[in-house]
Amino acid sequence: MKKRYLFLLTVALISSLELSAQITIVTGDLPSANDTFRVSTAQPFTGMDETLTGANYSWDYSQLVPDNQTIDTFMSVSSTNLTYALVFANVSFNPYRSNLATPGASITNPFFPVTDVFNFYYNSSTAYSQTGFGGSISGIPVPTTYSPRDRIYPLPLNFNDQDTSFSAFEIDLNSTLHFYYSGQRHRETIVDGWGSLTTPFGTFNTLRVKSIINEHDSIHIDTIITFGYGIDLPEVIEYKWLGTGEGIPLLQINTSGGAVTQIIYRDSLRSVVGIDPLHANDFDFSVFPNPFIDNIFVNFSLRKNADVEISLYDLAGRKMCNKSFPSLAPGASLLNLDVHEFIQANGTYSLVLKVDDIEYVKKIVLQH
Repeated sequence: MKKRYLFLLTVALISSLELSAQITIVTGDLPSANDTFRVSTAQPFTGMDETLTGANYSWDYSQLVPDNQTIDTFMSVSSTNLTYALVFANVSFNPYRSNLATPGASITNPFFPVTDVFNFYYNSSTAYSQTGFGGSISGIPVPTTYSPRDRIYPLPLNFNDQDTSFSAFEIDLNSTLHFYYSGQRHRETIVDGWGSLTTPFGTFNTLRVKSIINEHDSIHIDTIITFGYGIDLPEVIEYKWLGTGEGIPLLQINTSGGAVTQIIYRDSLRSVVGIDPLHANDFDFSVFPNPFIDNIFVNFSLRKNADVEISLYDLAGRKMCNKSFPSLAPGASLLNLDVHEFIQANGTYSLVLKVDDIEYVKKIVLQH
């Protein structure tokens, strides 16, 4: 009996040491073509502090409540279309070499609607990087490359590792659509913690990666109206918890201006979530700029005449304003809302777009 007790005690001790051991993230721990992952989104809970971290730290996010679920899908570059397969071909001499693609969200706006969006990545033994993206404009696929690449993680990844990368892209369609858009991104990454992470999905041994992202965008449009501007976007901080063999982050929290803008975590199938998936997926609209300073534009397209309302709520559920737009005509609509008239405090708010009594929700961030 004594030997059996010692054996069980030894097993328990070894298990506890394994659970709290430092790990190293390598290329095989990140996504591959044909991988799929179920993820849930959630809202911050009372007392949550995403900045807390350290060595052998225990992060408890078990209080997260899913409000929506999606499937993250990774595919080969050749399964997108021929144009992208050529530009992002997985060959050694290609500076935009890619071996992963993921579907992206369409961009609905009255100037240059973009559909069939894909993001492209290269997962190698030395880095996991975004190489570019693409989308169809007026039915024509337009590949856009990062030069240099946006290095998301240097590999292998260990506690206290630090990295800095600069990436840039441009979309020059002046000769066809009278449109030019460019962007620059500076990413500073540090592995600032390791330990155990608990979410509704389970408890995992993780590395915590913090990325500070600063971007500058420039745009020029010369169509019915002519305008151009350059803007420094609000700083974004990404907090990601990576586990061995888990593919995507087990938990990712994004912030801007100190406010949480997004929480995503790996999850199992949930039978009840707070958002009806039919309503979440059958109507698309965009809000820009986001984060914003004073005014925002709400862009969407109607299939038929509809009564439209826009409402703003704070995180406590208090309605800050309501605007009605009765009997809007079919087609593209671009509505301007002077948000500063109703809210002044920096933070995250819910914008609710009601179309014929069906509500659709997006998070927006006010940052002066």
